[in-house]
Amino acid sequence: MPLVDTSTGTPFHDNYVMDGVRLWHARDNSLIPVGSPQILLRYVRFTRINQERMIAANLVRVLNLRDGQQILVVGDGFGWLQEELAKLLPASQIISTDTSTWVHAEKTRDETDVINAALDAATDRRTRAPMVLDAATRTLWLNRFLDGNRSRVSVFNEALDDAASRDRIKAMFSNTDPDKADWAITGNVLSWITDAEAQRLSVSAHDLADNVAHVTRAAIAKHLSETEPDPWNWKWIEDLSPTTDLLDRQTWYTTTSWKDLLPNDLIIEDGTWRVV
Repeated sequence: MPLVDTSTGTPFHDNYVMDGVRLWHARDNSLIPVGSPQILLRYVRFTRINQERMIAANLVRVLNLRDGQQILVVGDGFGWLQEELAKLLPASQIISTDTSTWVHAEKTRDETDVINAALDAATDRRTRAPMVLDAATRTLWLNRFLDGNRSRVSVFNEALDDAASRDRIKAMFSNTDPDKADWAITGNVLSWITDAEAQRLSVSAHDLADNVAHVTRAAIAKHLSETEPDPWNWKWIEDLSPTTDLLDRQTWYTTTSWKDLLPNDLIIEDGTWRVV
């Protein structure tokens, strides 16, 4: 069973927090006016789509993805990485999967409720004191942040862990011989699952694609002095860690390195885009 319960939006929202006002003005290349509120947005299109665009560009670069290849994106949430890859690889067939029941319940809805919650929690940018937005300001920022339905592509609820699921995915790809995509790519999935689940995912992905790559974040220094933080699975990208740490105290933990755990896969460090 995965370490992180994705039946609600909590792990998604808790994992991504960004100052929406700052991001808006950065996109507009303008200064933040004095007196502007701080509005912290979580897992919404407005904050994430730029990140997914950056991830897509770096994946094309470091993996040498070519237009026309067939690509499976595993753990793609609302399909935002697929959207951005498709812009760079318009002739490619790209299919996304995610097993979160929350994702599939919310994918055809807009984000009014989440954005309104952020507006309710607005603070003074200087003092961080609560700030009640007047109706005009509230409407302004709601319209700026709201960007239609969460998903604009099909996201399939396939776990890959049984032959029937994999056969359904293979059937979606056209002109494959012998029924394999060129790439299976997971997006920050590894830290949400156990070691055994990661190994099973790798086997399933290799059944579906000629090449398998995982985007993941590496452990950070503070994790050396604590037991593996619940509920995450933190590892080094490759075996460069000190000989003594506390990351392996969980019963499901077998190694401190993703490359040791998944030697047949490419491991991509999110942020540095180093590939091992």
